[in-house]
This record gives sequence, C-alpha cells and structure tokens, in this order.
Amino acid sequence: GVGDSGGAAPRLDYKVDFRTPGTFYVHLHLPTLPGSDDSVNIGLDGVQVASNLGNTTGSWRWRTTTATLNITVPGVHTFHVWMREDGCVVDKIILTTNPTFTLPGTDLGPAGSAKRTTGPEWLLTVAKGTGDGQYAADSIIAISAEAPPTDYVFDRWTGATTRVGNIFAADTYIATDPQDTTVTASYRLSPSVDADGDGMRDAWEITHFGNTGIASAAPASDFDKDGFSDRDEFLAATTPTDAASRLALRLDRALNGDVRLHWNSVAGKRYTVLTKFDLRDATWLPLSIGITGAAPFTELTLPVDSTRRFLKVGVE
Repeated sequence: GVGDSGGAAPRLDYKVDFRTPGTFYVHLHLPTLPGSDDSVNIGLDGVQVASNLGNTTGSWRWRTTTATLNITVPGVHTFHVWMREDGCVVDKIILTTNPTFTLPGTDLGPAGSAKRTTGPEWLLTVAKGTGDGQYAADSIIAISAEAPPTDYVFDRWTGATTRVGNIFAADTYIATDPQDTTVTASYRLSPSVDADGDGMRDAWEITHFGNTGIASAAPASDFDKDGFSDRDEFLAATTPTDAASRLALRLDRALNGDVRLHWNSVAGKRYTVLTKFDLRDATWLPLSIGITGAAPFTELTLPVDSTRRFLKVGVE
C-alpha cells in the first residue's frame, strides 16, 4: 500500500461546483475486497482531510468519514480520492450537507449528478488574483486576491463586479456572465502607515510637507502646480514640492529610426506605457506593462510604423 499520506499515490480528481457554503459529509460505496486492498484517502483542493477509509465487512458498504469538507467560498473546488492500497475500488461518492444521511450497502444511492453541458464558455480574467479560466454559463467560481504589497491591505474588487459575491472580501466568488469578464484586486495603504486615509504614507507627507494636514497635501491637490496631484507624486515617488520633478515622457529617435521613450523613474517601481490612436477614445490601451524602473531614468524603444498614436506612462 501507499500509506496514510496521499503523496504520489494514484489519485482521482473531481471538479465540484459548490453552489453554497457549508459543511459537506462524504460517503463512499466500496465493494467486497481483502483487508489489504480496501482503503482510500480523501481530500479537498490538494489537502488530505481523511485517511484509511475502507470496507472490512465482507460486503458492499457505504463508508462515511467523520472528517468533513468545509466550503467557505462557493465555487469550483477539487475533491480528491487517493488509492491508499493498490487494489481498492470506489463505486460511487456522495457529498451531502445532511449529517444524519445513511444508506444500506445494498442501496446504490441516488443517480449521479449531471455534468456541465458542452456549449459556450466564458473567459474569466482575475488580475492580481486567482480564479482565471474558461467556464460554462451559470457557474460560480471562487476568486482570491493575491497577497498585498508591503504596507498595503486589500481594498476591493474592481471591474465587472456586478456578479461578485462581496467586492470587499479578498476571498469571495463570482457568477459567470454571458460574456468575457475581468475583475481586478485593488489595494490601499494600511492605516498603520496612512492614519488619515488619504492614500499617501504619513512619513512621506511629513518628509515633504512637515505634517499630514490637508492644508499641506491632499489626494487631489497639486502643491507645486506641475499638473500632477500630490497623490500621483507619491505613487510615482517624485518630489511634490518641485515642479521639475514629475513623471513625464520624453521622446527622441534612434539611429535606425525607432522611437526611444525616456522618463524619470525610481529603482524598483513598475511602469506601464499606454497608447491611444485618437485622443477622443475613452480608454488608454496598455502597450508595454511590468517595466521595471531604474534610477535616474528608464528607456523603452519602440519600432516605428505608419500608425499615428499617442503615448503616456503610468505607475503600476
């Protein structure tokens, strides 16, 4: 046998769409087998929750584990059955929320659950989180935000959030929409470093303004009148009291005719270059993302084509 830990043992995986949270009880239908070939281990989402589930009665039996599957976030989860001993057979699996559910071994149990029908699938994109994939209509998918950066906490989900269970929960679920959908996890500074909640570190405000009062710095104010708000200067790590210190693009031509973009940057910051083909367009489109900044400036070279475009740079 393979022992009580699942490890590298053969394993069956079942994708189960849990529509509601709750405690689920597991029942396995096992046939007559010798005692050395009659047990399995079970688990959920890669974690073993019960071991040595077997049938030693010499007949068909429904074996019920005292361990439970605790579903806190509805959606698609993976149920596992590991072969603890190399001859074990599982005929049927029942998951129920009824703690008193029982069946005699001669009862084959309810009919199998219907599988999702084939048909159109919708693409779910979870930016800064998990849950990406292609899903059938009317699915419920668990989504989770990635760990926040240092000094930040999860704030909310943004984007197509009308079907998100709780936009203020880092671990929640979304019901699929009949169209491709994108949701993004967003973060805000922790109150421990931003007591006044204005989106700027208190220490940064004190360094540049001497205090954290709104008379000195505010998210929408522009102390040095350079066209960038104080909060934008905080995010870009530029100096809010110096009009010459701002995040702005400069362009020149390489010898081969390519366009070179330059901007003042800070080591460790990540930047995105965005483009529009017409300034009347509502949305800026990402042209290059995840550009790691270097001090004192960063450069990006773009090949020249015949398309007129407008460019700007932003901090991720």
